[in-house]
Amino acid sequence: MPKRVWSPERVTDEIRELSRQGVDLRHGAVQQEQKRLVSAAIRYFGSWRAAVEAAGVDYDSLRKTSEEQRLQKIGKWSHERILEEIRELQSRGEDLRAVMVKNKFPSLFSAAVSPRYFGNWRKALEAAGIDYDSLLQKSPRGRPRRTEVWHTGLILDMIRSLKDAGESLDADQISLRHPRLLRLATSRLGSWHAAVDMALNPPASR
Repeated sequence: MPKRVWSPERVTDEIRELSRQGVDLRHGAVQQEQKRLVSAAIRYFGSWRAAVEAAGVDYDSLRKTSEEQRLQKIGKWSHERILEEIRELQSRGEDLRAVMVKNKFPSLFSAAVSPRYFGNWRKALEAAGIDYDSLLQKSPRGRPRRTEVWHTGLILDMIRSLKDAGESLDADQISLRHPRLLRLATSRLGSWHAAVDMALNPPASR
């Protein structure tokens, strides 16, 4: 059997054919069945989204339609649906820190942290195969954080993320799990207690 030769035209033709067949064209869904197509699309177009749009398909409306169909099919939250949603966000490159998901995807976050399902965000991510500790050490684009970007706002944001993930904010526990955060918070804000108080009780809410 001759080896398939990819080209930009071949990629867009394949995507259009999948679209005509009613296949879910979200990155995570296609990756499972069409790995070579996805790899070729990224090679020629830079991203799966760009390839889909080059094929004349509106990726945003596609994602919305797929989401509506999926919600109609499932109907309500379940352990499986929560994990599916988390993996979908990961495949899209979304920032999965608790504070970001809580603000951007509140329904998913509320379901994941409820006692009925996972209890906290860390456990939900770990069940989805994602290491939350390594996630906290990366920027939204997946690059390791550098010391110089640890400004006060980021420190407070990290503390809120730990709180939302269900982690203990006890200084002894933080010194073991997140010593760098403890050191920088103490250096910039005077003490760990002061940093936690500022993060969880901002002036506007007092």
